[in-house]
Order: sequence, then C-alpha cells, then structure tokens
Amino acid sequence: MEQLIYEGYNVNSLQGEISANPFKFFAKLMHLGAVNATESKSLDEYSINEFHDWIDDVGGVGSDECAKVINCFTFTLTGGKPEKKPVAKVSKKK
Repeated sequence: MEQLIYEGYNVNSLQGEISANPFKFFAKLMHLGAVNATESKSLDEYSINEFHDWIDDVGGVGSDECAKVINCFTFTLTGGKPEKKPVAKVSKKK
C-alpha cells in the first residue's frame, strides 16, 4: 500500500481509481508488489509492460489468476488478518 501512495494513489479514493481504469491499476499493483519483493526495491527491476502482458496471458482482470492477486491485496488492506467467522454450533440428535 505504501508504494501505491508513493505512486500518487489516494487511499480514500482507491475504489474510484480501480473502477476508472482497472487494467492500469492492477498492472501497477502487480508491478509494485513484484518490485517490493526484490532486494533492491528498484522500479527498474521489472517493466510494467510485463504485467500488462501477464494480465492478457491469463485471461484479463476477471481471470482466476488476477483474482488471486486482488485477494492478496485485499487481505493486506485488512491488516493481513483472516476474517473471523462465527462458529456454528451443531446439536446432536438423540
């Protein structure tokens, strides 16, 4: 998220940014994520065009592969904590 802010994205208007141009946003998200995983943290490690091509190769922003990236990003926005779901109690029949 920090890298997105450095790139000029505003947290409060992120949904609008995504809706306005999801292709640009998701390619940028993947590019920054990949760069963040490198030791140098240099944007020159990868070209953003590699991520545009990857999105096309996997079937677009609606593909299962892109959904994995989106889910991972969403997970980090919630603090990386799994959502707590209520546990259903099961009663035994006698």
